[in-house]
Amino acid sequence: MPVLDILRVLATAEDDDEAWARIAPVLDRLSLEELNELDQRLHLTPADLRSDPPYTLRRRVLMRVLQRKLAAFLYDCFDPFINPWVLEARMRQLFWRMEFVRSLADQLEEVAEAYKDDPDLPWTVRGNLFGMANAALLAWHMGGWDESAPGYGQGEPPPVLDFRAAGPVLATRPP
Repeated sequence: MPVLDILRVLATAEDDDEAWARIAPVLDRLSLEELNELDQRLHLTPADLRSDPPYTLRRRVLMRVLQRKLAAFLYDCFDPFINPWVLEARMRQLFWRMEFVRSLADQLEEVAEAYKDDPDLPWTVRGNLFGMANAALLAWHMGGWDESAPGYGQGEPPPVLDFRAAGPVLATRPP
């Protein structure tokens, strides 16, 4: 199973660059379900959550996982027939690490702004993109996705950690 192989490499890696060279191609071949499983199993330390580079190997793996999840989620956002409540539930499931939700909100807003004047794009897609960006931003400000949880909205927002890839979030819209 590729997820366990990645976790083994992370646990035993002595050279981060050599380990990254082994892990990166495997990450690119994982299915969305495997990406979710890996994300759930990655336990980050305070060193992994530093805001400035150089990033640890675990952080680099997590960033690639989140980038792949964002690409899959954006594909769903461009479906004009998807129910926005289903889309938001999917976003909550995919992006549960609150430290990265502000980055998600910013990237979704960039995509929404890039396509807001596209005459060939149905209004439902524009609504999905802006709606999901706003939902992610609200979750970051409120400290979580679940408004029914005790303590929701109390305290400081989580730190802002970026997971953006180099270059534009979405060069072209999905087919």
